[in-house]
Amino acid sequence: MDKEIFRYLFDTYYNALCNYAANALGLKDEAEDAVMEVFTHLWTVNSNISQISNPKAYLFKSVYHKAIEKSRVKRPVIVSLESEKIVVEDYKEEIADEYLLKEKIYQSIRQLPSKCQLIFVKAKIDGMSYKDITGEMDIAVKTVENQIAKAMKILRSEFNPQHHEL
Repeated sequence: MDKEIFRYLFDTYYNALCNYAANALGLKDEAEDAVMEVFTHLWTVNSNISQISNPKAYLFKSVYHKAIEKSRVKRPVIVSLESEKIVVEDYKEEIADEYLLKEKIYQSIRQLPSKCQLIFVKAKIDGMSYKDITGEMDIAVKTVENQIAKAMKILRSEFNPQHHEL
């Protein structure tokens, strides 16, 4: 097993796969367990990981199947499997790319300076108004505006070095 390739795959895909599995299972701990089981299997069984032609597809499909398996195990069999709807989408390139992009965005937000990150999350993720943020944090509206502008500048440069609209 090539440790560097495994580490790269783990670092690149772990959080996105956990979010994908959490969407399927509805519980974060079970999602993390499913992803860890896939990575453990990859480590112990696939001694030549470099021969996997599409690691992203392999990982998302494996987590998909593991999530279905876990969701069937945790649900009591009261209805027939035909009528039981398992809410997880099978691997599609677009779905995997969407989860990976979201993870990259969240990772970039986590890299913002702490005050800037807090204000950005409150405004752009939680949907709080600038007025509500100023009241909660006891800061001026101009401070909120400046911190949001700073965050957007940093995020734009991260996602588009030519500083186009994010």
